[in-house]
Amino acid sequence: NPQYRLDIIPAKTSSYPLRLGFDLASEFAAIEDTIYAFNKDKYFSSGALVAHPVEGANHHGASISGKKKLYYTVKSGDALGLISSWYDVNVSDLKRWNNINRNLIRVGQRLAIYVPSNKSDYYSKINSMKLADKQRASGNSVADNAAASSKPSSADASSDYVYYTVRSGDNLWSIAQKYDGVTNKDLMHLNNISDARKISVGQKLKIKPKS
Repeated sequence: NPQYRLDIIPAKTSSYPLRLGFDLASEFAAIEDTIYAFNKDKYFSSGALVAHPVEGANHHGASISGKKKLYYTVKSGDALGLISSWYDVNVSDLKRWNNINRNLIRVGQRLAIYVPSNKSDYYSKINSMKLADKQRASGNSVADNAAASSKPSSADASSDYVYYTVRSGDNLWSIAQKYDGVTNKDLMHLNNISDARKISVGQKLKIKPKS
């Protein structure tokens, strides 16, 4: 962001984009609401809204031009990360479309989702599918989250590495925080992940070599 030379981003009369490095995307997502809320009354006293950024899009977010609006009814056990993976959209877009400030959704809530018009027939079936079918259709495995331990994943006895099984609500940054000396960059490198958003519930991640 070489255009900002005074350690501030002017936002009185116009909107200004702020580019965020790809390697920081997960860390940003983990504290996104806190960032937007910081001194909100002071800096946005006029009622101006903060434009939520999206990776790979302009600072106003992903375009919905040419896309079809569908609705998904939240079921027990659903999470924003799961729903976004089923519809191949960003969690940040899903939150923006439905005015969701945190990651809280409730059973029975209807979520608006914009999908490519030429694939709307496929995505329209997701709302009535069973969890296992939705996971298989999106290429994910079905995880038993209720039985999963709240502690960091145990090591794979047959391997030289410690592994972690992804749970609902996880992202690379939050997983890295469970282990000393591990960063989200380390996780991406060890698991050949090029897009920090593309992890799924039930996925097994290599964390670090066993000590």
